[in-house]
Amino acid sequence: MDNSKLPINQLIAKINVAAENNEALSLTVDEVKLAAKEFGNLVMIPVYDMNNFPIKRRNIDEVADVNQK
Repeated sequence: MDNSKLPINQLIAKINVAAENNEALSLTVDEVKLAAKEFGNLVMIPVYDMNNFPIKRRNIDEVADVNQK
């Protein structure tokens, strides 16, 4: 079977083309229902390491400068 013919893959291809062309996208009612069915229960969990942790870290030099003032 050609997976590109599956409705969800056609929807994803449509989204990708719009994104590549920096265009707005309108979905049909059936496409919205399909997206909700396939992706509606997904939860995204960000994974951070110490270099991209969302809290500003002070480096040692900044702390030393503040303490000397």
